[in-house]
Amino acid sequence: MMDHCEEQHEWLNDNALYHMEIGYYVEAIYFFEEMLQIRPDDSSVYNDLSKCYRKLGNFDKALYFAHLCIEDKNIGYYNRALIYCELEYYGLAIEDMDQEILADCNLCWAYLYKAEFYILQNKTEKAREIINQLENILKDCVTYESDLYYGLGNCHEFLGDYEKAIDSYSTGIKIDDEDYRCYFYRGQVYIQLEQYEKALQDLIVCYEQNPTDHLNILSLMLIAVKMNEINVANEYYRKILHMCKLGLFPYEEITEALLIWKKSEDRWLKDIPKKDYRLLKTLSKKMNFG
Repeated sequence: MMDHCEEQHEWLNDNALYHMEIGYYVEAIYFFEEMLQIRPDDSSVYNDLSKCYRKLGNFDKALYFAHLCIEDKNIGYYNRALIYCELEYYGLAIEDMDQEILADCNLCWAYLYKAEFYILQNKTEKAREIINQLENILKDCVTYESDLYYGLGNCHEFLGDYEKAIDSYSTGIKIDDEDYRCYFYRGQVYIQLEQYEKALQDLIVCYEQNPTDHLNILSLMLIAVKMNEINVANEYYRKILHMCKLGLFPYEEITEALLIWKKSEDRWLKDIPKKDYRLLKTLSKKMNFG
């Protein structure tokens, strides 16, 4: 039978992990620290405490507990690498991911993050080298994580390898045909390639899933302008203005809407109702846009 301290410790652990899973990191930290009050030498909680502090943006404490975890158990390099990335210590982040890869050479996420760290340093050839290693691993293993292919697509897109990005996003969609991000970013790649019909198909799927995503609405408006569908562009444009009035549309994104408006054809501007035109000018002044 468990004694009272063991029962209390188990209860605290269950509550800590539950709150951590649902994103209540302050509460999770409370339960983890109570566990240490019962067992001060229980270093198993260090890694979880570090993750919680990382999620809260307290990187000093996150690093403190990450160091303790690695010193005591030689685990937690993956988590510490993510902390180093937040602090823009990319070299140290790569060293820690290398430690994870040494422990498990098939750890796909370690390769993906390592590639991203190289991209953040503008070391594009090194990033491609790591991505190639990851894709070779993926040929020989089965993964059901659309997240992984979403991240891989992001890397390819950043590097300008658009066809590979499309392939990665498409694989993500095959794994999870409701993965909003893969549809949205594949649509963005199609826009870059001026394949507007394909982009429209993907972004309509996004619109059906979330009709208030301002970035998606901006993209749909841009596609309509590019395809000379002026009435359709105006519909999305009015939706953006309506969202502005309701305070649902972030001001920093209004700049993007205004850029699209500025670059649009004159005949589209002539179709905009005067009251909307005045509101747009007011927003423009608020943004110091002109």
